[in-house]
Amino acid sequence: MTFGGAALLLAALAAPTGAVRPAPLPHRAPTPVAAAAHNMHLSTLRLAIEGTAVTGRLRLFRDDLEEALRTLPRAATLTLREGALADSLVALYVGRTLTITADGTPTAFRITSSGLERDALSKQDVAWYILEATLPRAPRALAVLDRMLFERFPDQQNIVSVLKMPQDDRTTLYFTTGDAGAQTLRW
Repeated sequence: MTFGGAALLLAALAAPTGAVRPAPLPHRAPTPVAAAAHNMHLSTLRLAIEGTAVTGRLRLFRDDLEEALRTLPRAATLTLREGALADSLVALYVGRTLTITADGTPTAFRITSSGLERDALSKQDVAWYILEATLPRAPRALAVLDRMLFERFPDQQNIVSVLKMPQDDRTTLYFTTGDAGAQTLRW
């Protein structure tokens, strides 16, 4: 899914339904930042689970990710480039903001590949990362909490798509700044 396609999905999800979204928790209020080159703050993560293997593809707007990484020690003037140093900073950030537990056990991801590309629809630079983890056993439950970029953008939206093999079970999870708890999938 391109970021433009995700924007269409989010527009449909954001249509008025009478429900009121909870306000962000006071202790996690986002920090205002300078306006980005785009008017949407979005990340997508596609996870595939087969047996004990978990593989994911994470995509974020490059400038949004740079903003978040610049808060890390010695990264105040960071400009993302492909390579091990950038990957290690992203791995540290992902470890702090993406929580995935399989049957109650935290999952530790490693970045096995990364790159920068231009999103065809949004015409913005996007950073992508391949995340991999090995679980002790095939999970019966997966709890996900994606808080990436919430500390930087009050309108941040994160979409996590999960594909459980071999059943081909597909679920999409949606996270916004006001979401404080994990969403759990059971198979």
